[in-house]
Amino acid sequence: MDTFGYFNKLNIESEIINLIKDFCYIEEFALGDEIANSEKDLDKVSIVISGGVRQININSEQKNIYKYIKNDILFIPQNLNFLKNESTYIASSDLKLLSIRSDKFINLINTNLYFKNWINKNIFSDEKVYFLQHLFGEKFNNTIDKELLLKNLKENITFIDEKIYLNIKEKKLKEKNFTIYSLSNNKNFKYLEKISFDDLLNYEISVLPRCFLLKNQFSLSKNLINKTVALNKIPNSDKDYSEDASKLPTFKDIQIKKTFNKKDNVIECFRVLCKLIDINYRFDPINNYLDSLD
Repeated sequence: MDTFGYFNKLNIESEIINLIKDFCYIEEFALGDEIANSEKDLDKVSIVISGGVRQININSEQKNIYKYIKNDILFIPQNLNFLKNESTYIASSDLKLLSIRSDKFINLINTNLYFKNWINKNIFSDEKVYFLQHLFGEKFNNTIDKELLLKNLKENITFIDEKIYLNIKEKKLKEKNFTIYSLSNNKNFKYLEKISFDDLLNYEISVLPRCFLLKNQFSLSKNLINKTVALNKIPNSDKDYSEDASKLPTFKDIQIKKTFNKKDNVIECFRVLCKLIDINYRFDPINNYLDSLD
């Protein structure tokens, strides 16, 4: 299959496909192959065509950070903001990537307004992961359901466009309810730096850096933190037991019922298994695979 044939399988705007198709190339990896690491400079942006990519952090207490699947775009924060890559990326299955060299990608942003606007109005999966790591640190790495957290983040952010800018200027939005974060890295604002409303209004909307508004109500629920007890930790007193009991997984939310069909119960088993072994639960891939077996 040629490169354009792969584009037809992706959920990307046709206008964007037309802009990048001539610069892209196919990469194939087997299960366990390394795609990128912290020792090498990243020189590409990649779109997952099929398979999965697992982001791990060797120096983290919880090594598994996130798993990217079809349509996810990788290495945006590092390329847009010249940030050093601090993670290792490996193929979690047989994998195909559609990649574009960093210089070609940056050149498109600088020379094509439509492409630039497309970048500016989206926050990509790896940017969300990067931001949540910045916001919550190791707590994010220990989050049980990262998909839910990313979904909640998406529901609580708004990119600053002309309408939002005017609402801030006209004081229709109260600063106590929001925080602005920069998604640019330049002489005025560092990447993920907080921006006050007053500082934002020092710039005309036409030259405003890429940034978004986050509702301050967004937080990391304590229910999403992995609190499982280490296997070698055995309580030796009533006090120890009372402190550790809350950390034991109860799985009271398990939804396996006779009234459910077989497929729903299989999906629920996968969800619980993912929770037990602390990996990302992705409903769509499991559901699609089960559909293919029907």
